[in-house]
Amino acid sequence: MRKRLYDLYAAYAAGRIDEVLREFDDDVVMTSYAPVDVFPYLGRKQGKAAVAGTMQTAHREFDYMSYQPVFMVPKMTMPPSSCWRGCASAPAAG
Repeated sequence: MRKRLYDLYAAYAAGRIDEVLREFDDDVVMTSYAPVDVFPYLGRKQGKAAVAGTMQTAHREFDYMSYQPVFMVPKMTMPPSSCWRGCASAPAAG
């Protein structure tokens, strides 16, 4: 399972969003506590289409240099959750 999760993180960092979304339930819930006044596409999103939109916007807004899980917490009654650390920069204006 660990290898599969790392593979999904790598796919996301590379922009292969469809590959990542295949592993999500149609009713997925994603929550980001980043300030929505700075990152209006974040916050709480429900459903695969909403999460896809967030992922696509993030990849348009930033160049990903690193995207790795910091830790993973398996839960017996729920899917695993994870905390990740990303390093991204806004693309140079051109």
